[in-house]
Amino acid sequence: MSRVAVVTGASSGIGEAVVRRLVADGAVVAGLARRGERLAALRAELGERFLPVRVDLSVPTRARVAMDAVRSGLGQPSVLVYAAGFGDGASLLEGEPTQWQEQCAVNVVSAAACVRALLPDFRDVGGHVVLVSSMSAHRVPCGAGMYAATKHAVRALAEGLRLELRAAGSDVRVSQVSPGNVDTRFALAPEEPSRRDFLPYAPLAAEDVAELVAYVLAAPPHVEITDVLVRPTGQPS
Repeated sequence: MSRVAVVTGASSGIGEAVVRRLVADGAVVAGLARRGERLAALRAELGERFLPVRVDLSVPTRARVAMDAVRSGLGQPSVLVYAAGFGDGASLLEGEPTQWQEQCAVNVVSAAACVRALLPDFRDVGGHVVLVSSMSAHRVPCGAGMYAATKHAVRALAEGLRLELRAAGSDVRVSQVSPGNVDTRFALAPEEPSRRDFLPYAPLAAEDVAELVAYVLAAPPHVEITDVLVRPTGQPS
């Protein structure tokens, strides 16, 4: 994979695992995240094949500035893996609008903003957009209505983007990977326990999801994998 990739949510979890996998596969990767110290540690480990870009995607207007930094540092990108996203347990009955607003900004609006900022580059090189979504894009867990709403929106965003690109005669591909429970720090709270501490089965590892992202990206140009659903073997729904 001799191409320039942009990965959001790169400082931990699925995003970090995707960064490591793509670099191992030969890509040059720009990693976007809000935690500069984690990005700096990845740069020290991965070297010049990784460009850290610190950005807070809870403010969607910052996406364009971040993509300008990617172009300045690495040149024209051809892959976007949008792995940024979170849920904070803000229920519909007791959650606060500010919590819902942040989830929508990070999970949905900034995904669209990053895509919009990169499409001019992608049209020249047959680019590929991969949105890391969730099984919650396909069903609604009790108590996670707003989070599920954002992931249903991501699913609509992926299909809407694909249809617009085809109508425009573009060969840019759009894929979505929808994992079930993954052993990552899902919310933004640093004290959040590992999912292995309370699930009755082994969750997916972030590397499992990164493997699927790599598989989707490796498909030949005439193949567009639109959605991959994956869950731990023990997860019932």
